Amino acid sequence: MHKVTAKNQIDELLCTGSHEFFGEFALYFALMQLAQAKYQVIWLEPQKAADYLYPHALVNLGINLHKVNFVAYQNQHQALWVIEEALRSGAVQYIIANGLKQPNLLQSKRLNMAAQKGKSKAFILLNGISQNANSAMTRWQIDLADGQANKYNIKLLRSREKGFISGKENWIMDIKNEKFYINLAPAFTAQQARA
Repeated sequence: MHKVTAKNQIDELLCTGSHEFFGEFALYFALMQLAQAKYQVIWLEPQKAADYLYPHALVNLGINLHKVNFVAYQNQHQALWVIEEALRSGAVQYIIANGLKQPNLLQSKRLNMAAQKGKSKAFILLNGISQNANSAMTRWQIDLADGQANKYNIKLLRSREKGFISGKENWIMDIKNEKFYINLAPAFTAQQARA
């Protein structure tokens, strides 16, 4: 019998399609996905970013650089075109795009259709957040857990399968020794504790 863990729940929610992330810990969460990659991945960064991701530092995190293709984009339009074409091709397991604004309804529909065709995923690390409706499969907020060293709060804000569920599905991620050790335990809201 298959044991359902918090990590399995999160992995199932990160199905084929476009997923949006924001918060203090969103970049680190994306790096953890990168460390688990079995196939080719594209990492998109803005060309004029204030903070660049230094690829060779990722080796210390156990990331295989031979599986990662780093691409710099000039603007949102160019980034969305690269994401869509790469998703459609089926040549990559997923794409991580850093520093984008939230795609609108039409753009997110196009990304999901391309991902379905190529059987791949897009993880979009948003530059700020909007509650605008779009077709993203999921939307996540990932921040430091209040008053807890090396612990991060993962909050599922929206799921196309489950609807708007803000505050109902949360997990605490425990990072030990600055490595990618993950102990995911459910975090209950006050409302759930009363139920």
